[in-house]
Amino acid sequence: IYYSHKMEIDLQDTWGQTYTFVGCLVAWFILGTIALNVPSCTKRIPKKAEPLLRLKCVENIFAFGAIFAGIHPIFTGESKTGPNSDLNIFFLLAFTSYFVYDSIMTEIIGEGMTPFRIHHACILLFMPQTFFAGKYAVGFFMVEMGFELQSPLTRARTWLRMMGLRHTKLFVLVEHTYFAIYVFGRLFLAPYLFYEFIFCHNLDTWYIICSGIPLQTLFILSWWYCVKIYEVIRKNFRKYQERKQKGINYWWFSANPKVKELSYYYSSEKLPNAMEQINKSLPI
Repeated sequence: IYYSHKMEIDLQDTWGQTYTFVGCLVAWFILGTIALNVPSCTKRIPKKAEPLLRLKCVENIFAFGAIFAGIHPIFTGESKTGPNSDLNIFFLLAFTSYFVYDSIMTEIIGEGMTPFRIHHACILLFMPQTFFAGKYAVGFFMVEMGFELQSPLTRARTWLRMMGLRHTKLFVLVEHTYFAIYVFGRLFLAPYLFYEFIFCHNLDTWYIICSGIPLQTLFILSWWYCVKIYEVIRKNFRKYQERKQKGINYWWFSANPKVKELSYYYSSEKLPNAMEQINKSLPI
């Protein structure tokens, strides 16, 4: 990989890997600092919630990168257990530095919570193993893709709520699409890709053990989150029944003034529901 016409970075070399990791870490912090200091474009977002939401814009860069890293080998035909290419090493270093950055920045703004810390600790235990093994990066990226498919919609859902569009058809569509992709990715795709990777390939025993523990922890967190999703869907269905009974319809891009007649309107406007609390603690 060439950073300039005068300097070549060898990603198979320890110095080159260190240089790249530090460079990526600095780049993430620069992006995070910019996100925190860009002038606000709306007054609808609560001041207390704004720093975390701004940082999640940076997270979307990581999410799209992770999805690309998982899809790319499908078209190139790279082996899941083959040696790590320069591109794969770069992705591993960039993604690892992102989780280091995100862990620090979240603590700085006072938004670190236990599930969040568990998630990032598991990733930071799993990712370096793939790096030091010198192989398996493609298999890892495919599993990570299953975890990240819903990430862009997670942030879109939160932003729509903060923009005062909680009671619109657009929000309902984004929310339930997010739920569907999350359940598919976390309960089916990621576990399938992981177990297929583990049991259908001749992996080193130490790698299976050391990667299995943090990933099983992530699966447990995801299953717990799916229970919360089920609870929210049940609440949403009861809300839909009330709207149908009172003849009040949601509009697509703005709130119908009649929604103030609904029993749940003021409570949902004043207090974040359980899903918003989970989004805050599990940005995954």
